Amino acid sequence: MRAAVPFAAPLHRAAVSRAGSARRQLRGLTLAMLLLAAAQARPGWAGSAASAARPLSGEGADASALSARCAAAQGAIEAQVSRLRSALPGLDALLLGEIHTSRADHAWQLATLEAVRQRRLRLSLGLEMVPAARQAVLDRYSAGKINEEAFLNQVGWQEVWGHDPDLYLPLLRWARQQGVPLLALNAEPELVKRVRRQGLAAIPGAEREGIGTPVSAGPAYRKRLEMAWRGHRVFTAPQPPHGTPGIPGLPTPVAQPGATDRATSAGARPPASNGPSGATRATGVADASLSAAEASDLQRFLDSQLLRDRAMAERIGAAHHRDPGRLVVALIGRGHLEDGDGVPRQLADLGLERQLSLTRVPLPDGCGPPPTRARLGAYLESANGSVWVRRVAVGSAAAAAGLRPGDRILECNGTAVDHAGQVIRGVRLQPDGVPLRLTIEREGRRLQLQLDLPTSTESRQASRDNGNRSGDRSRPVPRPFSRPHPLALSPP
Repeated sequence: MRAAVPFAAPLHRAAVSRAGSARRQLRGLTLAMLLLAAAQARPGWAGSAASAARPLSGEGADASALSARCAAAQGAIEAQVSRLRSALPGLDALLLGEIHTSRADHAWQLATLEAVRQRRLRLSLGLEMVPAARQAVLDRYSAGKINEEAFLNQVGWQEVWGHDPDLYLPLLRWARQQGVPLLALNAEPELVKRVRRQGLAAIPGAEREGIGTPVSAGPAYRKRLEMAWRGHRVFTAPQPPHGTPGIPGLPTPVAQPGATDRATSAGARPPASNGPSGATRATGVADASLSAAEASDLQRFLDSQLLRDRAMAERIGAAHHRDPGRLVVALIGRGHLEDGDGVPRQLADLGLERQLSLTRVPLPDGCGPPPTRARLGAYLESANGSVWVRRVAVGSAAAAAGLRPGDRILECNGTAVDHAGQVIRGVRLQPDGVPLRLTIEREGRRLQLQLDLPTSTESRQASRDNGNRSGDRSRPVPRPFSRPHPLALSPP
């Protein structure tokens, strides 16, 4: 089976001057968010400019239908930008959702943070990833007293979160460089597990880390949670990681001994106003298809999710009340935000109404960013020890050099390649002003191409290749608003 490797084509965005006019600032906000909507999963990062999404050339593409899909996606992105732009001046909390394993989502979060900071200079950044009890570690990191390795060890990253820290470090670096305070939002994992086993009502108030009683889940949220609970019990396979596709942002259900597994194609029935645990306000589960043991297990499952929602909401609210003029931006799994439920519902119960939740709007397959700014502008695929060109962006360096879909890349700068990652690295490290040399095979003929790549601000020595002595996991970013973002051409 072929393994598609999207090529992250770094683009370059000039920083919007803080002294610029309001119109220029608004334009900068719009462009940054349009750009990152198309981001795909790659480890690199780059700063960029953006304009309308446009279809890429490719074999068998229905250009008119593709253009319509691209235009519709761009319209959705622009509508989201408009919501943020109009709400931002009076906003108290901005919640940026994510699928935790999505590099594209984290790139979008970073671009949004950069753009928002142009309008609201006083920000704090809340993190679902870190329990509130470990706030002191965040403070030491923000003050530059510990490096990234020490931060990850002291906060117990693998124990409390577990997802690849490289997905989050660019965001943490940005906050430290910008002087943006970091806020730990979550409950301790041990408390969440205890609630999952015993139910919230069984946990004395003094042992809840100061977390109050959650307001009930809305019907849609409760239904999603019950679907996740049922899915685990029926199929016994682990749920997707917290915040990953499927039912994002949900805790893993715990099967109880003696409970009967049942499958259902329908969602949960409307719950009764009072549940067996009495742990949350009007969150009880009443479903005639459930045994008493199952209903109790489901209630504990709901309790564990709502506890985390409440913990994050209360800590966002506390930060706002400590400093009402500082906007709290929080990075939270999208499962905690969808349908206005989860954390937004708990915030509203706390009286924090001036809030906005956003998640990245992806571009459909075949839509891409402005290709003229891409370093290469081609989608590459690795298969059976060969590197194939699948798509070429109109107006890109690849197109100008004559690279075509179906070409096989044999060498990059005289070195044989058998994986797309080798070409990607060659492009990333290519000095400005020096043509990139590709040897390709086309219809049995061996051809030499020279590509004049656009100028890049990306460092030519990534620490993943060369290491560093700072104790940080990758190179520091020299200045704000010049960071690479992954901008990949969508796979077919």
